[in-house]
Amino acid sequence: MHRALLTFALCLGLATTAQATPLVNTAYELRLDGLMVGTARVTAEGGADTYRIDVAMDWWVIFWSGTLTAHAEGQLVKEAPRPDVYRLTSRGSRERRVEVAFVKGDATRIAVDPPLDDEGWVQGRVPLGPTDLRAVRDPLSAILAHAIRASAASPETTCRGSDAVLTGLSHFDLALEPASAGNRSEVVCRVHYRPVAGHKPDSIWVQRLAASDRILVAFDRADGTLRLPRRISLPSLLGELTLDRRS
Repeated sequence: MHRALLTFALCLGLATTAQATPLVNTAYELRLDGLMVGTARVTAEGGADTYRIDVAMDWWVIFWSGTLTAHAEGQLVKEAPRPDVYRLTSRGSRERRVEVAFVKGDATRIAVDPPLDDEGWVQGRVPLGPTDLRAVRDPLSAILAHAIRASAASPETTCRGSDAVLTGLSHFDLALEPASAGNRSEVVCRVHYRPVAGHKPDSIWVQRLAASDRILVAFDRADGTLRLPRRISLPSLLGELTLDRRS
């Protein structure tokens, strides 16, 4: 299971309130073509002008398994999240830690341990440049930004908006559009993924993801409260990967 695919899936799924208080404690199941291959838990707390989000995931596929944890915190500026720090730790056949510091919407420091150049990471990849660090959000803050927009939107406008996302290893853009009318309880959005930097252009899964019209996210219909996505699905090289909310 590629950690970038897991990060992307997580990036499509969050929340805050007027007082510093626990806000979300939600469980998800990760499935590959219907077969359960992981679990995840999302917790969040917030205040009038701050937020904090944590995600913990365990995954397993045949002979491979691992864990992924992510954390983001920052400020709410004009009801939009502006991150201060983002941390990601992935453990599997190897362990990697990524930390990104932000100032006023721009990434100012990226730390990766072990360093990427030790593994020939740079070869064949589109390099991250100075422009890729400006006006960006980490994956968790990006989904929070959309959750805020969607919470106050009508069903017709829930699937609108875009975000520039920086993971510390890559930069990609996400844009939403309506996918279907859904039903009385949910709205389904189609997500368009556009790789910008940090990826390998000849990667098969990057090409398929960028060309796919099957990246979908389902939201509960807005009632004025912030809610996590009900369901996220996207294609992978092994089949359809689905993240389903359970509590």
